[in-house]
Amino acid sequence: MLLNNCFAARSPRSKTGVASPEHRSFNALNKVWIAGLVLIFLYGCAQNKVKLTPLPKYTKEVSIHVNWRSNLGRGSRLLLRHQIPAEGIENVFLCDWQRVIALNLETGKRVWRKKLAAPVTGCVGDFADRLYVTDEDGIVYALDADNGDIIWQSDLTISSASPPTANENIVLVQTVNEKLFALDANDGTELWSYSAFAPPLTLFGSFRPIILGNVVLTGFADGSVVVLDPRSGNVISFSQLVLPQGTSDLENLVDIDATAVFHENIMFLSSYGGATIALDLQSGKEIWRRNLGSSLPMVIFEQALYLVDNDSRIYALNLGDGETIWQNENYLYRDLTAPTLIEEYLLAGDTKGYVHAINARSGETAGRKKFSITGIRDFMLPTTQGIVLLEKEGFVSLVEIRR
Repeated sequence: MLLNNCFAARSPRSKTGVASPEHRSFNALNKVWIAGLVLIFLYGCAQNKVKLTPLPKYTKEVSIHVNWRSNLGRGSRLLLRHQIPAEGIENVFLCDWQRVIALNLETGKRVWRKKLAAPVTGCVGDFADRLYVTDEDGIVYALDADNGDIIWQSDLTISSASPPTANENIVLVQTVNEKLFALDANDGTELWSYSAFAPPLTLFGSFRPIILGNVVLTGFADGSVVVLDPRSGNVISFSQLVLPQGTSDLENLVDIDATAVFHENIMFLSSYGGATIALDLQSGKEIWRRNLGSSLPMVIFEQALYLVDNDSRIYALNLGDGETIWQNENYLYRDLTAPTLIEEYLLAGDTKGYVHAINARSGETAGRKKFSITGIRDFMLPTTQGIVLLEKEGFVSLVEIRR
């Protein structure tokens, strides 16, 4: 998409940021953010030409009820990066600028808080009784989920913008320079690494690796998906799912950043550059492809795949052939969060601080609640107690829907 003196059509989602991947340590990441801020400024020029779609009237089916609301503190307002909270049996784990925080799921009260040596970048991965986070100095931490104590830390020298993924044996960290590290879950020592091609320009984000049975699966900024052996790091298969087709670095953004979702033996994933793909996991063959781009996680309900595209259109796609079941354009350019499923409703927050409930079967708005004046952050976490959401002012809430 070309930008010409701030008079181009609307740009891609600005809140993600863009960055060069060839950086190391703190100073390098500063360059990444500066580059991202320059492009965000250019994007903002284009966005100022776009008027937000007025919120539609709707027939109320459900209300969005707040069970509790807690203030994470000023540090959470400074945390401009994407984060994914984790849920334990009794607690939910989040991050502010430089701390990992545990809140009781039932009450919202703080259980513990741990300050790290540098600002957090990848928050939070979890497995069993451990949490895994990364900071902007490239340090990977393993924390005790009960009290926040550091079990071990490992220095990768380059930061990750997505949370680590772990099982009982390995911890996987994908860094902003398109490199995947496997660490020993017991002590953090490096077991192996895999490097992908790094394009000149990428989103400031990275695919969160997936451990699926006895394989590791991950996607990269060049539009490729790689399957690796978790013990050795050897490549089992390589697929170039999305190819750059533009004439500029900006047009060639094809990052596969959204977490893949699975249904039976089919994997669904999406690329920022404009492709949503269904792959057969056994044969590796492509089942269908749609020219729809998203950098946000998707969800599956019944026989449909739900995604929010780069302009905040919401799609329900048939799992079998990718055909559109319904499409909702009521929230264009409102920077919707990824959709989160609760019962048969999709919940998504927007840049104006609203949370919308959308009937997953019909695509119609079923409920709405105003939470803040500065917007909802880019996650909503389903838990055993309800859905956790974070406002840009630093308040975290647990909500549920009521009929």
